[in-house]
Amino acid sequence: MDFKNLNLKYKNIFFTNKTIENLEKYVLSEIHPPISDYSNAVKIIRDENRFFSSIQLIILESYFCYTQLYCKSQLFPFLEEAFSTLTKEEKAIFYYLKALSFFEKKQSSKSMIKEALDKSISYKVPFVSNFLYRAELEENETKKDDFLSKGYENVRRIYTVDECKTVLDEKFLFDIKNYIDSEIKSINLTDIQLMLLFPNKIGNK
Repeated sequence: MDFKNLNLKYKNIFFTNKTIENLEKYVLSEIHPPISDYSNAVKIIRDENRFFSSIQLIILESYFCYTQLYCKSQLFPFLEEAFSTLTKEEKAIFYYLKALSFFEKKQSSKSMIKEALDKSISYKVPFVSNFLYRAELEENETKKDDFLSKGYENVRRIYTVDECKTVLDEKFLFDIKNYIDSEIKSINLTDIQLMLLFPNKIGNK
């Protein structure tokens, strides 16, 4: 797949027809290798947020800032303001992002991060990343294993190497919901990712 040409394609499509769906594809086209331009993806979202108020794109802006650029999110406060209108899934993502945001606050205690992750988990939606992060912070081995087990149970789709060549096509990779499910919530994984994240759970799925 030629991601450089796809980036040009989706850029041209968006500026020809400015819709939220075209904007989502344009943003996603900026982050696939070899482009991997998270800074520009964030800039695009911020520039267009005045015209397209999209919770999913705000989630992406915050996630890119906290995990790729290690900077403060300008749009995360919009999620806080809209919290009462968010779905259960979006609220779970909100608290996961809040936990990730503490990287920039050097005085943040581990308990604050745990509290945010526990709130994320409390919404009981399919989610893996919040359990993995919570397990990483847990000192009690029994509780740690419990978090890992629950995260493992939340994996919804496992792709084999052969499936990656056919299923993970252009339509899949440029769908914002698929990105959130796979990269932020981690409920869709390749078999290699599953093995790396849950080495002691393989065979129980």
